[in-house]
Amino acid sequence: MTAVALPVLLRPGETADASVLPLDYRRSWLSAMVAVATVTVLRPAARRFLRRVRSVRQSR
Repeated sequence: MTAVALPVLLRPGETADASVLPLDYRRSWLSAMVAVATVTVLRPAARRFLRRVRSVRQSR
């Protein structure tokens, strides 16, 4: 994701034509990276939790 966004993230400051890159790409990139990191951390935790719940249900 960073390799694809790198040209936009490293663009020079403000341009004469504001419509060239009108969005805040750094904030969007950072939001995407936080979302990916959150899912990466929470998925294994959720899998462990579900395994414990299943093992408790099977032991009953």
